[in-house]
Amino acid sequence: MINLLPPQARKAVTREYWLRVVTVWALLLAVGCIACGLLLMPSYVLLQAHLAAVTTEAGALENAGGDAFEAEARIKEANLLAEELADNSATVTLSGIIMSIDQARKSASITLNAYAVERTTEGLETVHVQGVARTREALLAFQEALEAEPLFETATVPIANLVRGTNLPFAMTITLADTTHE
Repeated sequence: MINLLPPQARKAVTREYWLRVVTVWALLLAVGCIACGLLLMPSYVLLQAHLAAVTTEAGALENAGGDAFEAEARIKEANLLAEELADNSATVTLSGIIMSIDQARKSASITLNAYAVERTTEGLETVHVQGVARTREALLAFQEALEAEPLFETATVPIANLVRGTNLPFAMTITLADTTHE
């Protein structure tokens, strides 16, 4: 039928035909986009609700993060205090010092009669020991054994105590090494 129309009318009909085809396809595309938009609307609303919840939760965690940093600082402080307490727990007791002195005695040729302890604000500093030694050699061996102990720094015997040859009474001053004492 289009063959019966004059060429100008044919161009107008063809143009109108393509205009209608493009318009129908554009309307179909628009209706499809609107339908997809409407179908995706619940997902969008749900995602926005989750985003708002996560943002609120992140804000709360950020505030709690400050509390966490404060808690971490307190834990570090407590750990340092525990380390100090652990260092102080490795102290040597008075009974340990006396046991070390008795172990350094080694033989029956030394008899210990009295112990005296000097305390300072830091702890024990010196121990005074009185006793009787059978010989000078036994007393000097006892002194060397005490100085060999890591717990003691020096053990001094006054020279006046070495005058007699046998059964010499002595007073020895033992200086403790730089450790913490109770």
